[in-house]
Amino acid sequence: MDENPKAARMTTIEWDPELAKVADGLVRRCEPIRDQCAITPTYNHAEVSYSLEKYFCMTSKKEALRKQLDHWFDPNRKDEVQKLFFSWTKNQQELSTNYFQVLRDRANRVGCAIVEYVRPALVHQLLKCVYNCGVSLCEEEDNPVYEDTDEEAASECMKGSNKQYKNLCHKDELVKSCNGGSLFVEPENDYNDGQEENMENDYEHESTVFTLPTYDPNDVLPTLPDNPDFNP
Repeated sequence: MDENPKAARMTTIEWDPELAKVADGLVRRCEPIRDQCAITPTYNHAEVSYSLEKYFCMTSKKEALRKQLDHWFDPNRKDEVQKLFFSWTKNQQELSTNYFQVLRDRANRVGCAIVEYVRPALVHQLLKCVYNCGVSLCEEEDNPVYEDTDEEAASECMKGSNKQYKNLCHKDELVKSCNGGSLFVEPENDYNDGQEENMENDYEHESTVFTLPTYDPNDVLPTLPDNPDFNP
């Protein structure tokens, strides 16, 4: 685990306000689960990573967040390495999914939110991040977590490497289609795979409009019936 293969074209991930709004809505439910309702009209392959940290009030929010992020990004401790590749329990599968999501080279947008709530004796801090391209599709041979190379990292980036982070592609690098293959996706279409117009229509059909009843303040209200149990 100390020597991951070099990434051929690892994208630079950027903050996305649309995905952040989705994450905000999900954490407000206070449920430590991998929600299945993270897709948006723009990103129809979006997926969620989450982490729940429980601590006493002496721990600061920043310390708890650092522990959550370290658990995602740096699972190199001996007791964690085996879980990444031999995930038998649900908790172990969550660890591997969160870690490999960070390495997903077809994900270049993310939005996160965090909420704190108290349940008997412990503070619960729930973090959720929504990525525009998840890892659940990586079981297919032509859709790996990321493409590796024997050359230098970022050697296959078409627009060169990031000036600040040399092992990443330029922030304007086109990403491959999230659902597999080598089809590059233009930014305006993003992850709709050419179905943006159809998705918008689907959302219109799914929405429901409730018409408010009309009310005339001059209407005469009916008289109240007598109370049968009242004996004056």
